[in-house]
Amino acid sequence: MVIIRTCGRRFFSTGAIVLAAAGIVFLADPLPAQAGPVSVRAEAVQRGESSLAGAGLTLDLDSALDLAAGGVTVTAVSAARKVDGGINLKVDSASKLTYAEKITGGKVLLQGGIQLSKDSKKVVVSKVSVDIRTGSVTATVGGRAGTRIGSVVEPGSAEVVKNKGTNTVTLKLAEQGIRLAADFSKALDAALGTALADQVDADTAIEARLDVDVDLADGDKPNAALISALGLDFDADGGSAALRDADVAVDISL
Repeated sequence: MVIIRTCGRRFFSTGAIVLAAAGIVFLADPLPAQAGPVSVRAEAVQRGESSLAGAGLTLDLDSALDLAAGGVTVTAVSAARKVDGGINLKVDSASKLTYAEKITGGKVLLQGGIQLSKDSKKVVVSKVSVDIRTGSVTATVGGRAGTRIGSVVEPGSAEVVKNKGTNTVTLKLAEQGIRLAADFSKALDAALGTALADQVDADTAIEARLDVDVDLADGDKPNAALISALGLDFDADGGSAALRDADVAVDISL
């Protein structure tokens, strides 16, 4: 029997029907004890952290700020790469997701950087990090560490996507984009001699993708504490095989 409980915009692929055969249940909110199978929520709350990997942050500053019109060139540097939709900064292996009864926070650290140049002047945006709890995005800009780049528009929500045949889920953390901070425009102006602070509306929101992967298993055993913290519930008797068979896309609150 498959039990799926929705709250707001939640959806799943037709492949999720395989959950019935696997004896697995995914839901956004806990059901009363008598309404479902034995739940991992019944276990003692456990504090923990899990490593993150994945695609990371993709954003197109050039298009969002019309930088080319002002003579500014944008390029990927170090481990960053140019992709459709802008420049991609991959998740660094030191990134962590922390949790207890719910997700409590963590940091997404991103590899590589973005270089902006105009005439003989240039500035590099590097060591970009995202605070999962607050959504704050900071970076080193022109050697100045901790510069506020902006913030995730809806830091309290994420989409969880899991494909059949893997224990890994992808958390989509910036589906509504990133709101740029005035500090970022001012830092670029100081380095390049531009006037972005005057041309760009305060708190401009731009399209962005921030996708991180986390493993729901600890070796060959499902990580019950993490699964529960993400708001996902399954029949513990199904084990890792049931977990791998799941095929789900659902919105959650962080």
